[in-house]
Amino acid sequence: MHSDNQIDLRVALQKIHDLSMDDGDLGYAYWYKVGQLLQRAAEMQSEIDTLAKELEQCRAQLAKADNRRSPKKSGAAEKSAGVPNPLLLRYRVYLAEAVGLVVRDRKSAQAATEELGLTESTAPGFQAILLDQLKALQVFNYARFRVTLDETQAWIDAGRPH
Repeated sequence: MHSDNQIDLRVALQKIHDLSMDDGDLGYAYWYKVGQLLQRAAEMQSEIDTLAKELEQCRAQLAKADNRRSPKKSGAAEKSAGVPNPLLLRYRVYLAEAVGLVVRDRKSAQAATEELGLTESTAPGFQAILLDQLKALQVFNYARFRVTLDETQAWIDAGRPH
């Protein structure tokens, strides 16, 4: 193994062999498989170490390439990646609370907004963002809104009432 955590498996494999001999045919089959798993784990660790080194080299090459890019290209790349919606950032706490009220408590989006004391004048655009977030809510992105998988799935199964 190439790992810093390298250990000599011979002792462990010998102990497993001894255990397999003590336990008879069934024990032998079990301990033999355990020994195989231990050897495969060591081989996998070696592969992981090799891949980690390659990844480190790739990241270094990428960083070097990024440093050589012109500022003009850098700006273009940033624009193509998109800029986060400042309203999403501003309202993220309120969105989590409102989504919780809609999904968990089955309140309407309007009722949730009112319960939080948000109006179009105090939180311009909030209602539209809330509706967009509710449309996008799935079982793979529920955690950002502090609702559970079961609550989200039940809400989706109920036809996404809002």
